[in-house]
Amino acid sequence: LSALDVAQLGPEWHPVMQRVIVPMVGARSRYWIARKLPGAGTDMNPKAPKYLFPDGVSRTEGALYYGSPDCRTWVLTEDFLSAYRIRRDTGYNAAAVQGTSMGPELLSFLLSHAERVILWLDTDKYGQLGQARIQSQLTQRGMPVGCVKLPATVPDPKKLEPEFIRSTLSAIHCEEP
Repeated sequence: LSALDVAQLGPEWHPVMQRVIVPMVGARSRYWIARKLPGAGTDMNPKAPKYLFPDGVSRTEGALYYGSPDCRTWVLTEDFLSAYRIRRDTGYNAAAVQGTSMGPELLSFLLSHAERVILWLDTDKYGQLGQARIQSQLTQRGMPVGCVKLPATVPDPKKLEPEFIRSTLSAIHCEEP
């Protein structure tokens, strides 16, 4: 991330939690998310969750939204940095499901705000299983859905060059259910 990206995201280091705290905007509220970093204190505990949410915000409820009402295409990613990069580099709206499943709040939001959805979950086994599950949820409700399918060697959008992100998304056709 660039210095401008960091300024826009507003992260802060929390020394007690040994995590980076990032302010978030969800469908109904603002909250924070705490992300453990490789090499930081929490990384020593392999069972420590990658993300922590405040009390009262579940992982599936904690979907992060980057968007504008002018764009009716939404791209779903697993993590908030990938969603941020999609929005920054393409202008498409993006939401991070914060994992591999979509909660009812995000589903309801998409059904009322999106004309089509593109799924770009991670290329690992769990990401692809989640992508198939989310695709089914959306198409059963009449939403046109397209899926990014890349080799397992291609990293998350947050690690890709802007031109690769743009060209990948521009090649996706959303199938009518």
